[in-house]
Amino acid sequence: MSISILQEKMDIGRASLYYYFKNKEELLICSIEEYYIKRFDAFYDSLDQNLSILELIDLFMEYYVGIYKMLSQHSSEEYLFSKLNSLLMYSAAHFPGIKDKLKRTRTMKFQLWKRAVQVCYAKRLIKADIDIDLISSLFSGITYESSRDFKNPETDDVESLEGYRRSCMLLYDLIKI
Repeated sequence: MSISILQEKMDIGRASLYYYFKNKEELLICSIEEYYIKRFDAFYDSLDQNLSILELIDLFMEYYVGIYKMLSQHSSEEYLFSKLNSLLMYSAAHFPGIKDKLKRTRTMKFQLWKRAVQVCYAKRLIKADIDIDLISSLFSGITYESSRDFKNPETDDVESLEGYRRSCMLLYDLIKI
């Protein structure tokens, strides 16, 4: 993406853009930091550490809906989650600082799921013979993007969010008592 496209999309002059950011890389890093990393950190910090799996599914749904609403305020384009995911993957591949921060958010997400699985395990809501780390990894690996119905090209972001809930519930149904 060129600076020209960015300034057009942002409705800002080139000089103004360069006043705030040295280059495109700095703009991208600041945007990801502000709109993704800080948002996830706030979400993580707001959570009770003794949530059940079902409670965490609901809270992640609220979190993703919040991201969707924020993104859709800034764009009328479709497939915003796909574009966000592509941007994050591109950034992680090209900017080591972003890669480290995204890795940290993945670790935090895994920890949330692990704690929720442990809570359900302690309450005997899930099977006793499960591998807590494996199940936690599976839950944390479910994303809105991985839940998209690729057989149906008309699947939009809202349907992908529902796919996220369905995927989580399918996994939960496999381990619940």
